[in-house]
Amino acid sequence: MHFTGYRKAETWAELGLIGDRLSFTDDEVITKLGLGYVSSQGYECAMDTAIRYELLNAGQDGEISAKQMLNPRTKLAALIEAGIVADGWYKNDDDERERAWVYDERFIKLHRNKITSHYYRSGTHFAASLLEVEGEYGFFNKAGIRAVDSNSRWWYGELLESFTAPLQTKPVLGNERMLSNVMEDKIVLRYINKALNRMVKSEKAIQVTKGRGRTFRWNAWEWLDGWRNRHLVSESKKRKVGDTVNGWVYTQGDTVTTYGVDVHQHWWQPVETPKLYFVQFLTRNVKVPFWSGYNSELIWDSTTLPFFFTNEEDAQLLCEQMNAQLSCRVEPSNYMIKHIDEDWNITTDDPQFTVGFEEYKYRVDKEAVIEDYEEPLAAHLSLMTKGFDNYKQMSKLYDDYPQYMMYMDKTEKKGVDE
Repeated sequence: MHFTGYRKAETWAELGLIGDRLSFTDDEVITKLGLGYVSSQGYECAMDTAIRYELLNAGQDGEISAKQMLNPRTKLAALIEAGIVADGWYKNDDDERERAWVYDERFIKLHRNKITSHYYRSGTHFAASLLEVEGEYGFFNKAGIRAVDSNSRWWYGELLESFTAPLQTKPVLGNERMLSNVMEDKIVLRYINKALNRMVKSEKAIQVTKGRGRTFRWNAWEWLDGWRNRHLVSESKKRKVGDTVNGWVYTQGDTVTTYGVDVHQHWWQPVETPKLYFVQFLTRNVKVPFWSGYNSELIWDSTTLPFFFTNEEDAQLLCEQMNAQLSCRVEPSNYMIKHIDEDWNITTDDPQFTVGFEEYKYRVDKEAVIEDYEEPLAAHLSLMTKGFDNYKQMSKLYDDYPQYMMYMDKTEKKGVDE
């Protein structure tokens, strides 16, 4: 549901409803996280944002009452809630219309909060033409601001409040001090308490005590402490980036930035990625067309032999031996694939054995005792070559590791008579 009086917290911050610092701390991390959180909320009313800041500014152990929140920020928010300050128009020194948050010099109501569509939720609260037209205008319950005449009630419903046009608007910015004295404190407190009731119900604020002088606290300290601690841990790491132990190197990985506060992620990864070599059988085959009347095509097929090697030389030796066994010739009349040159010589695509390799990525938690780990290639073989149950158990040592790539089972030895 969208309302005409709701705006993003960024807008309210531009009007000064959110301070640029926190009075209880000089800690830059707490300030960035706290102000960043309050300033990044979605669409909400002005008083909710102002109260969020007041609760944050009270500190982690702060519990404050509505009366303690009474200040120029909440007073301006109350004027916005009351519709005395609105998103509208004024005439600048060049007598040109300019959009801004404004008030009328008579301090009349310029806006009544109401349900609207997603498209119009950021629109102005009144038309610029009201700076120039003359006559009586008013707020109607069915149609907003309209001219008041004898037929208005029939078309627009009940007249809620009226004023005389043209409007005499001025921008809020530059007049904040004067505006803080427009509304009586007891009325401002009503708007603050009304907002607090709403915020407690929606869990935007926490009510600590009840009764007269009830107190409240901010609702996101746990979140802020969590991010602050993560930042401090990442900044005070025990290891140095580049430390190498048993073939593992301490690495700074991704950095997550929240409201200008960096949290660095660190882990151990192999200096040299574990690599295994395999022998593949590569051949070209004929692909038969799906539809009749079309020529066939050639495709490559391959299969990997069920052996692995830790160095390329051993794999290459087996490859050469297997290719040597393919040296026997087949009569050209038996070729399924024939290449005929201009002299009518016939050749085919001989199948062959080739060597390929695969690399395996590993990542170990930064807090792990890396001295207890095997070197990466040996660790990979220990993980893969001792059965699936062993794989499931040992994989807990890693944050990132490859899928199980081998097969092992137990077979029963059959008797002689079987």
